[in-house]
Amino acid sequence: MKQKKLKTQNFADGTGSIGIAPGFTLVDQKRDSIIITGPDGTQVALGQYGTTIVPQAVQFGAEKFATVTNDLSDPLRATADFVEQTGRKAGKPMRLKILEQKAIPGQGMRAVVLRYRVEGAAPFEGFGFFAAGPVGSGMGQTYASFIGAPSAAAFKKYAPMMLAMWQSRKTNFGSKAFTEVPVEMAEKLETMRLQAIEVRKLL
Repeated sequence: MKQKKLKTQNFADGTGSIGIAPGFTLVDQKRDSIIITGPDGTQVALGQYGTTIVPQAVQFGAEKFATVTNDLSDPLRATADFVEQTGRKAGKPMRLKILEQKAIPGQGMRAVVLRYRVEGAAPFEGFGFFAAGPVGSGMGQTYASFIGAPSAAAFKKYAPMMLAMWQSRKTNFGSKAFTEVPVEMAEKLETMRLQAIEVRKLL
């Protein structure tokens, strides 16, 4: 059955718009940082920035707001460390399992597209774009845009809608390098091939 059309929602700060699927809600937006929640615990999180720091530079409680990682330029390592450390802080052990990955060529931050699973106390099935790079003094920055759900069944059911919303995002400012991620990369991953067919029906 064909999915319903997305309803365009303009951002209050004038920086762009995004299409929202029935049953989903835009709960937070600041420039290119967007959070959308939906049925069965589904989530679309775009433009999520974070801070990383190497172990030898940690001081004055920096680990409370930054992800401690050994390689500031490795998005895989930074993402895995973020998941593990977030779980440890919350008392809910978690770990990242990579199901598929594809490096994204380019300059500056290293980036990768992942189909992944978070295992442990807070399971999560996801697909996303992750980038990382150093900014100096033993610190770095990460960027992530992803879709996901607490179960494989919910992810499979709602992935077409979530990818369509991601692809519908439009921005009115700055460089598109990390704000307009090419979600057609999803078509390169076998587990997303059928979902991508459904996405095209929505556009």
